[in-house]
Amino acid sequence: MSRYLLVLSVGLYAACLPLDPFSVQGHPSGWPSWSILLIGWLPLAAANLAWLANPLLLTAWYSIFTQGGKQAKSLSLLSLIAAGSFLLMRTVVNNEGGIPVPITGYNSGYWLWLTSIGVALLAAFVTKPATTVQAA
Repeated sequence: MSRYLLVLSVGLYAACLPLDPFSVQGHPSGWPSWSILLIGWLPLAAANLAWLANPLLLTAWYSIFTQGGKQAKSLSLLSLIAAGSFLLMRTVVNNEGGIPVPITGYNSGYWLWLTSIGVALLAAFVTKPATTVQAA
């Protein structure tokens, strides 16, 4: 079951990449999710802390796939918290001038990304931890 959820999580993540994640001043940001993935780490300011959900999620996927356990749960939960923190931001810088603009909506790219992380968290909870075999 956890492998299916893991594949679903990766699929939802891939599906979010060409979509616009948020709106500014009533219009789509003009930045597809894949572009934010590539450059979102550059200015790790307040709103960009949500970007840290990406490496946390990648590490969580690896952990779910290889061993599961507490590490997979912790990484998935931290990723969900980081991604959800974007909902608390009022403004975002989406231009080269560094001028913050108001966030006026969250689009399908964001919700698919957040759902992908939620599914990864579910996969982490249904994954049976790897057992180690000790030599006698």
